[in-house]
Amino acid sequence: MSKQISIVPRIVRVSALALLLAASAHAQTYDVEITMAGIAPAPVTFSGSFTFDTQGTCQGSAAFCPVGSKPMLSNVTISDPLSMDQPSGPRAFTGGLGSAYGVELMDTYYGVQGQSSSNTYLWFTTPKLLGSETPQMTDITFWGGGPTGQSCGVTPGVTCTTASLRVATAAEIDSTSAISDLTLLLGGLAVLRGRRSVL
Repeated sequence: MSKQISIVPRIVRVSALALLLAASAHAQTYDVEITMAGIAPAPVTFSGSFTFDTQGTCQGSAAFCPVGSKPMLSNVTISDPLSMDQPSGPRAFTGGLGSAYGVELMDTYYGVQGQSSSNTYLWFTTPKLLGSETPQMTDITFWGGGPTGQSCGVTPGVTCTTASLRVATAAEIDSTSAISDLTLLLGGLAVLRGRRSVL
């Protein structure tokens, strides 16, 4: 009987620790590769990565979020062969707006927000939400000027020969949240141990 009593709290500790680590995991990096045909004389490939944070309080990257908020998007670097940047500019999508349901990437002039005359956009929706291990992309659209965007499978002559969105790294752990949760867990286990000793 005493062995059974000692094993149960151990199982509780292990299970609770696994749960709190899962709850604390929140930032996931994704690799993106999209090849669109029909938007330029030759097929164009946009490739790179971004990080999505499920605990973000602002649906966008830092340049598009108010001070004090926590951006959902970060580390955005996705090449843009059709960039309007000068050769010394990043020539890449370096920010944007987004939530778990989709992302609108922005290639701003020299990476500076507000230069709307030099923006190009690439956006897609995610029916399997960002934050999951198996996200998907649909409704892929590029806008580089003109009255409307060009969408794969919608705009005549525009297709996506590659559309890949995959997990690049394991979800990051929020150390502050994890430590806080672990402190509460250990406190609860101490109470449980005290009750057992009384019994």
